[in-house]
Amino acid sequence: MRIPLRLFEAVAMTFVSTPFLPLLACFLFLAEAPSAFAQSSEAPPRPADPYADPANDPYNILRYIASNTLAAIALVLLLLTAVSQTWLMRKMGGKFMLSMLIAEYTFATGIALRFGLHANPESKGLYIIENLLVVLSPCGFIAADYVLLGRLATFLESGQYLLISPRRITLVFVLSDVFTFLMQATGGSITISNNADTIKMGQNIRSVYRLVELSEGYFGKLSTTEGYFYGLDTLPLFIAIVVYTPFWPGRFIPDAANVPQRIDSDKVELDRLRSRHNPYNDNERSWGHGSRAALA
Repeated sequence: MRIPLRLFEAVAMTFVSTPFLPLLACFLFLAEAPSAFAQSSEAPPRPADPYADPANDPYNILRYIASNTLAAIALVLLLLTAVSQTWLMRKMGGKFMLSMLIAEYTFATGIALRFGLHANPESKGLYIIENLLVVLSPCGFIAADYVLLGRLATFLESGQYLLISPRRITLVFVLSDVFTFLMQATGGSITISNNADTIKMGQNIRSVYRLVELSEGYFGKLSTTEGYFYGLDTLPLFIAIVVYTPFWPGRFIPDAANVPQRIDSDKVELDRLRSRHNPYNDNERSWGHGSRAALA
């Protein structure tokens, strides 16, 4: 029995484009709350001015003061991209890219929370939510690429060139995306613990995905320099999503309900063009006219 491709896409949307994963990740964070937020008896005193020396402030997880200027630039660019692609989806179709749109708004929300971290640099609650939204939103970008690949192969009738059937590619890769999501959520949750062994375990989990960043330690130069966060993390992600704006997939690939009609109409048009420009047809027409003239 063949399972419809749209069922696999529905699975992708269920896992990525709904609150399921964020809620599950929040549960993982809350499950670690007793160890993450428990203060040890030897906890250092809080600095009188959290802005004076953030690099050595044990309560400032970022180890720097988040820049409002950089956050504003990133937020404006992300929102412009998300809003423009929302308009393109409504105008031209392409609902199969919905997971990417939701992830863009999620990513923008995480960047917006950095304004709160600027005002409250020692807030663990803001850091948890900001880190969760920023780190996990790319799962939606990747899921959209998987759905697009399967849809493109189906539309071009070229699924035989893929190692995985277009009817299964979405499910297979989205499930791997979910695994990545859970691993990053678990690693991120325990890196905020006050227990040294727990922090080390969290770093080992997350280093699978951010090996270079965490190879220096959770408070290494890459992790504690804001410019690297925007230049090596936010910027590549922005490029990966903004490229779809001038080449919106809905312009070229119709939504699932219109795919058969589109393919049939394209075949009819192609056959018509072939028959018009076929030289054998011209010869047949010339021979037909000449034969009729001779008979007359």
